[in-house]
Amino acid sequence: MGVILAMKATISKGCTKLWIEYDSQLVNHAWSNTSIIPSDLQSIWMKYLLNCNTTCIHFSHTFRDNNQCVDKTC
Repeated sequence: MGVILAMKATISKGCTKLWIEYDSQLVNHAWSNTSIIPSDLQSIWMKYLLNCNTTCIHFSHTFRDNNQCVDKTC
């Protein structure tokens, strides 16, 4: 859901670049296989995927083991 909200904000503000950093491989899988998206979010996900053709989206994965500062604040 966080990725969808980030895409929505980026597109609505007219930004041309978005960098999404995450600690779950699920985002990678969702990008290439939309069938794993929950059915209530699929239409929203597809809407933003189709509208993001003018936006450069970069995904990067952060391994949770190496992200100890964030873990301590949670």
